Amino acid sequence: MPSAPEPLDTSRESIQLAMSRELLAHAKDVLSVPRQPAHVLRYTCARLTESLDDVLSVADERGQRLTAGEPKSRGPALYWGNPAHDDCGHTGREAGPV
Repeated sequence: MPSAPEPLDTSRESIQLAMSRELLAHAKDVLSVPRQPAHVLRYTCARLTESLDDVLSVADERGQRLTAGEPKSRGPALYWGNPAHDDCGHTGREAGPV
């Protein structure tokens, strides 16, 4: 039986991440050549900036999907500063004033 098509967002995310991987490989190639012209470095830096923006958007969207519908009391914040749940015995006061 054929599998169901991926939702549009997942497909878009997959494309963005694949393009980011390709760009990273290209950037590594560019940096492996000493004394690249400034315009090549600027172009590569601009594309890396765009790629990082895309990757951060994907991470944010995935984080929102993971937390959608979860009760507000779930997650690491429940345990921070609670010695009963801290394996290291920290009280949470070490991090500074609350």
